[in-house]
Amino acid sequence: GFDTGQKQNALFRDTKSIVQIKASPPDSPGEYSIGYITYGSGNDRHRAEYGENVGLKTEAVDGNYFLGDWNGFSGWWRTKYWGFNTTQLPINGRVWYPKENGKFPLVLIVHGDNDMQDFSDAGYDYLGKLLASRGIITVSVDQNFLNSSWSDLKMGPGDENDCRAWLLMQHLKLWHNWNQDSSNPFFDKIDIKNIGLIGHSRGGESVVHAALFNKLHHYPDNASVRFDFDYDIRAIMAIAPVDGQYKPSNMMTTIKDINYFVMHGSMDGQLNSYFGSRQYDRISFSTNTDYFKSGLYVQNANHGQFNSTWSDDEAYTVFNGFLNSKNLLSAEDQQKIAKVYTSAFMEATLKNKKEYIPLFQDYRKGYRWLPNTIYLNQYEDSGLKKICTFEEDLDVSTATLPNAIITSQNLKIWSENRIDLSHMNKSVIIGWSNTPTRRSNSIKDFPKYTISIADSKLRVDSLSVLTFSLAEIEGIQNLQKEEADGYRAKGSEKYVDFSIVLKDSKNQIITFLLSDFSFLQNQMDIIIWKSDFLIGKKRSAKVFESFFFPVENLQLYNQHFDFSKLTEINFVFNKSVNGVIALDNLGFTTKNIE
Repeated sequence: GFDTGQKQNALFRDTKSIVQIKASPPDSPGEYSIGYITYGSGNDRHRAEYGENVGLKTEAVDGNYFLGDWNGFSGWWRTKYWGFNTTQLPINGRVWYPKENGKFPLVLIVHGDNDMQDFSDAGYDYLGKLLASRGIITVSVDQNFLNSSWSDLKMGPGDENDCRAWLLMQHLKLWHNWNQDSSNPFFDKIDIKNIGLIGHSRGGESVVHAALFNKLHHYPDNASVRFDFDYDIRAIMAIAPVDGQYKPSNMMTTIKDINYFVMHGSMDGQLNSYFGSRQYDRISFSTNTDYFKSGLYVQNANHGQFNSTWSDDEAYTVFNGFLNSKNLLSAEDQQKIAKVYTSAFMEATLKNKKEYIPLFQDYRKGYRWLPNTIYLNQYEDSGLKKICTFEEDLDVSTATLPNAIITSQNLKIWSENRIDLSHMNKSVIIGWSNTPTRRSNSIKDFPKYTISIADSKLRVDSLSVLTFSLAEIEGIQNLQKEEADGYRAKGSEKYVDFSIVLKDSKNQIITFLLSDFSFLQNQMDIIIWKSDFLIGKKRSAKVFESFFFPVENLQLYNQHFDFSKLTEINFVFNKSVNGVIALDNLGFTTKNIE
């Protein structure tokens, strides 16, 4: 075991009350026998699988528009080592595939930055074999020639994630050609309507750029370069991704109408912040579509162990020996988590196995499949009718939903802001302190945050689900000392809880607790470097969790309540003596999480 588990897990409670997913474990081997082949230039100097033993030969591509030339001593060494320059980039990949006849979805996996001579593309064989056994052709793409070298004055060729993305699209173009080539072993074997991309670290950013390039007709930084892709990429998965290494036209990449999943570990020594949550915020959906996005923050997972060749190293860094490895998950456990979520995500999005979607809303629905640690879920789907996103203006009394009005009572903190660098979007920051003089048996006397929606066109029915995201903020320093005496002590097992009070146009009331779904997880302290033990330094992670309350369950509290005439949503802080929270993305979705 490890230091933090279920006893400090605010989400973990009596599992008998959590309805488990009625499906086979997504990490269990499937019914298909697994084939393996490589493709590449046939001229690789260092790896026989892309050299004399390559299965399928491919043509090089010219990436000079995206990289420029490899200059100076570093460029000289890079060309000498690989035997090519930026005008002759190879298309290399390892393929795991179902041997049986049929059409199968296609998934491409791409690694991140590491020592270019410590090849990274073999590190996802555990995912490739699993997906292939479950009927998905899986490719681990080789981009080691874009990685860092001892000869570099800076990391790698620099700002190369656009090239990584463009190379992924060249692989997809190759696969589409093979699917139409009767002389190719993959002729008519690919379900080209269901394509997924997976990226780790820099690869986790590049898969998003690839999805962007897929819908563009021109390279955004040089329109003389034409794109002709437009493939059916339905799903993107990012593992501990960077964010903003490449900015198309100096803008952050935003994409629309695609399924997205991001996973990050709390002990990530390469990326101390959960940057994938920023890209999560920049994924949007059109109305009347069927997409979702999800995030998973995993306590005690690190950056490197998601790749089996990186092991517990944090990819390419000379400081590995200084990392705190005491509380790390084992590589076996970390890769089990990756297998469960990767398989479930691709099964749900590429093979329409919707029964796995609840795992992305609430990990407890599949907790028997997972190692013991703390998991924080974020989730949003295209059915969400948004009431509050806090992005519309600088007026704290307005909401995203037209004509909705926000008010408060007896709050100590009320502002709309970004909670840290891991989040690009604003949320509302709410702080309260129930001093002894204010304590009362009447709920109306407690601090309160109210959204009035009487004049809105919001439609809520029995199939709707009330949802919002919360994060605890250790904001005790923002409260007066004499008012903070009741705030939870560090390391305590007390969690934030409060009441949610709904009101309809006939003054019917429904009152329930946040903890009816879950208590709010404490903001976690993270110690990544051994030196932090000596100086007592801790980093706190501010991570949102999604909460869900199906209307059909809430109706049981008051059969006379008319959800079609909902007028108020009140957050009443009558349970925890003090607290500071961030609230975001309040609304009703149309999909039940059961």
